Amino acid sequence: MEELGHVVRRVLDLAKSGESTYRFNEEATKQHLILPVLNALDWDVFSPEVMPEERVRGPYGYYRADYSLRVNGKTIAYLEAKSLGVDVFTDKGALHQLLMYCSTEGIDIGILTNGIRWVVLNAYESGTSLEERILLTIDLNEEAALEKLKLLSKETLTRSDFKELVRRKLEKLKQVEDKTSGIPTQSLVSQPAGLPQGAKLLDELTPEELSGRPRILELYIYHNGQWHELPVERNAWAMSLFTAVKFLWEHGFQDLYIPTYVETTYVRNPKYTDVVSPWHVYRPENGSVAVSKLKELERKTGVKIAVKVVKRA
Repeated sequence: MEELGHVVRRVLDLAKSGESTYRFNEEATKQHLILPVLNALDWDVFSPEVMPEERVRGPYGYYRADYSLRVNGKTIAYLEAKSLGVDVFTDKGALHQLLMYCSTEGIDIGILTNGIRWVVLNAYESGTSLEERILLTIDLNEEAALEKLKLLSKETLTRSDFKELVRRKLEKLKQVEDKTSGIPTQSLVSQPAGLPQGAKLLDELTPEELSGRPRILELYIYHNGQWHELPVERNAWAMSLFTAVKFLWEHGFQDLYIPTYVETTYVRNPKYTDVVSPWHVYRPENGSVAVSKLKELERKTGVKIAVKVVKRA
């Protein structure tokens, strides 16, 4: 069996190089992106353990779940596949579809994936919303992807305490993340010198400054001991995130991933997306969203970002 880390790297490469294919072709997504991962998780995809097109009951007749995962002939989870162009993190219709399959057949666990993103649902939890039933989300681009994916191995998924194992693993990963994010900034990068004239750090910006379209909008990034001035195209908040990502990528920063805003394999709407290879940067909807995403870049990279805003009269 191929090693999981190698499979994930190959799937990410495939998704990137064949994005135009996988975005709309669900069958190709299944064969090239999803099944290799299941196989690396010790599911025998060439046997009835991974049964395609499983017939399930629904409120208006019978439907077909993309796959049932079976052990000793018993289904323990349904897996619903979508093409790469479907954001399974936000597509409530797909989540409700999976929940229907599970609930009508008495299956406790549902898995929804587009090959890169994976969502694990707890089908039975009375008095909870759909969002509250999400046990686990995985993005193959994230640092903890392998640790999370291993929870879907045949050995782990069949355990009676599977849900508790997931919760404990997520708590452990959060503790590691908290320790990392708690490292003082000065230990990661040199302390910024005085701010450029008229600029403010992100936390200092007021709601008024974030509203509307400025007359002048400039970014400043503190890197290698100096502030770098970055004019923002059209003085638009929509272009601010791309401006920062482009600078950071060109200066050697590798991990700039921000879910649904800075992606290597998925674009919500090409019309509102700018590209600096390999990153597809979705334009923030307003100043508040832009600043929240710039803060995520700060946390990821350790740089400091400042903004100069001059409002229209």
